[in-house]
Amino acid sequence: PNTAYLEGTSAEMDAEGYLETQGGEGGGQTATAVDGLFGAGDVVDHHYQQAVTAAGMGCKAAIDADGYLEDLERAGELGTLEAEPEAETATGDD
Repeated sequence: PNTAYLEGTSAEMDAEGYLETQGGEGGGQTATAVDGLFGAGDVVDHHYQQAVTAAGMGCKAAIDADGYLEDLERAGELGTLEAEPEAETATGDD
């Protein structure tokens, strides 16, 4: 699996380089040892490694990530994004 970019982080991987996730039942199955990092597809799937499996797991990871961000927002730990003010444009009508 292409997980070399995670070396030096707190992400846990097995001897072959597959990313370790929480697994089990219920939400959070794709969570890793790094808060906010979720694993899906070929980096966690030892056996199937197929596009359909990866897409399904990607959807699970997206749902887990959404729940993680909602929890941060409820706890007040997630800043709000403010829209940048619109730039004034010159129209030549001075």
